[in-house]
Amino acid sequence: MASRVEENKSIHKELIKLMQAIFGHHLVRAPLKNSAEIDNATARLMTVHEQQGAITSKSVRDRCLTYLNAVCKELETDIRGMWPSHQERLRKEGLV
Repeated sequence: MASRVEENKSIHKELIKLMQAIFGHHLVRAPLKNSAEIDNATARLMTVHEQQGAITSKSVRDRCLTYLNAVCKELETDIRGMWPSHQERLRKEGLV
């Protein structure tokens, strides 16, 4: 079983390298790890933010939210960076 897990990780790493070669800086840099919390929220037609520990522990939910918030923050920063009125403020915040 360990070799199968290592094989999957190797394939995953190669896929990431391929995507980086093709898409370059257009990829989101923050990792978004797979979480049962996302599946549970989806099954209930909710977001992870709306689901308050109904299925999993607080630590699992918090870990999931940490990943989601990092991705959302990166996307928000990228969008704001396209607006000339936000560029100076983003530079002051050290985000660009």
